[in-house]
Amino acid sequence: MRVNRSNDSDNDIIYFAPSEKRVKRFRKKHAVGDVLKGKVLKYFSPRQAMLQVEGQRLMALLKTNPPVGEEVSLKVEQLYPHIILKESSNLQALNTYI
Repeated sequence: MRVNRSNDSDNDIIYFAPSEKRVKRFRKKHAVGDVLKGKVLKYFSPRQAMLQVEGQRLMALLKTNPPVGEEVSLKVEQLYPHIILKESSNLQALNTYI
């Protein structure tokens, strides 16, 4: 999986390059605006974490640093051309990539 971070520091957005099968399955199941729950599994650096979202592990750059094991909320911002999930802090929880 390839992870790219946007250059817009006010809108930390994570872009990822998963397998085509995972992409199709995600697009079929979700719509823009959906809010997903994830769990922090571990950290690679202060803001770069591995999340478990719907049974899949995703790399994410987070705006916050929730403890390992804590649940986070991610909003589906975009499905095409790339799937973009963004940390949803206004929902009292938690930017990622499928």
